[in-house]
Order: sequence, then C-alpha cells, then structure tokens
Amino acid sequence: MNIELKIFLLVCIIIFFAITLFIVLVFIKLFKRKQINKLEKKRMEENYKQELLQTQIEIQENTLTTISQEIHDNIGQVLSLIKLNLSRMDVKDESSIQKLNTSQTLLNKVIIDLKDISNSLNTDSIEKNGLAKAVAYEVEIINKSGINTNLFINGNIEK
Repeated sequence: MNIELKIFLLVCIIIFFAITLFIVLVFIKLFKRKQINKLEKKRMEENYKQELLQTQIEIQENTLTTISQEIHDNIGQVLSLIKLNLSRMDVKDESSIQKLNTSQTLLNKVIIDLKDISNSLNTDSIEKNGLAKAVAYEVEIINKSGINTNLFINGNIEK
C-alpha cells in the first residue's frame, strides 16, 4: 500500500470519527435541552397551579368578607331595629308580656349568633388578631353552643 493511500485512509477515519463525535455531541446537547425544557415546563405548571390556588383562596376570602359584611350591615341592623321596636311596645296583659319577653330573648340570641357567624366568616380577624386568637374565638363559640372544649397552645404565639 502506498503511503499516500495510508494517509488518505487515516484522514478519512479521523474525519469519520470527528463527524461521529460531532453528531453524538449534538444529540447530547439536544437531549439536555429537551430535559431542561421538560423541567421548565413542569416548573411553570407548578407555578400556574400555585397561582390558581392562591387566586381561589383570595376569591373565597373576598366572598366570605362580603357575606360577613352583608350579614353584619343589613340583617344585623334590621334585627336591632326589631329589638328596639319590641322594647318600645307597651303591652298590658300578662300573656302578651311573656311572649314579648320571650321574643326579645330569642332576638338577642339571634343577634349574638349572627354576630358570631359574621365574625367567623371574616378572614380579616385572623390577619388582625393572629391565628391563635381566631381559633380561641371559635372555641368560645363552640363552648357557647353547649359543647365544652379546651384550647391548649404550645410554644410561642406569633402574630
């Protein structure tokens, strides 16, 4: 074999390996880019889910706050007006007086219960007073309903 032919074959082999190496490196680069894109897509999906959840929570909080305000402002005022009208009634017979007193007692209970519901729905109280006080308030409402409950908090209370 001629030396020129040997050199030509050697150069062809080197070129073949260089091209093969280049193709392998391109495939590795494309594979890595595909993996990075998959990870980025997954991260974006998780961010989207997190933002969606946060939006749902905000909508629920706004809805509860609106309901709480409506209960407090509208229904509470009407009940207070009824209570005022009942207290100004001048009833003479004993049976009507008892019915009026019973009605006033029930109305007071409704107003207190309505206030408790309104405060329970209002998420601003948690932000203002902290979670521990909000939970203590809910426990107090449960205790008023006749179920005896205790609240124990371990550790430091942070607002």
